[in-house]
Amino acid sequence: RDEHQLRRDYGQLLRSRGCVTSKDFQQLLEELEQEVGRRRRLGQESAVRKALIASSYHPARPEVYSSLQDAALAPEFMAAAEYSTSPGADLEGLLQRLETVSGTDV
Repeated sequence: RDEHQLRRDYGQLLRSRGCVTSKDFQQLLEELEQEVGRRRRLGQESAVRKALIASSYHPARPEVYSSLQDAALAPEFMAAAEYSTSPGADLEGLLQRLETVSGTDV
């Protein structure tokens, strides 16, 4: 939470690891503040990167993505996937449908 708590909770450990002078401790505080700031910015920076990629990414081979349609999947698999999101879905019903997809007893 603050410098006082850091000294109280970790003072002995820090001294045993070479943080003995007030200059050492000040340097440690600066590094900790930088790291806390970096971690606070992670979410925002990640969102910015995601937006940049989404706006500038163009697949080298778009035909690869067009073949990844539902029609390329086995009808039995599609039925099992659709069932799994239906209101009456239960484990037993899903397992029965997966047996059909795999051709074996699950």
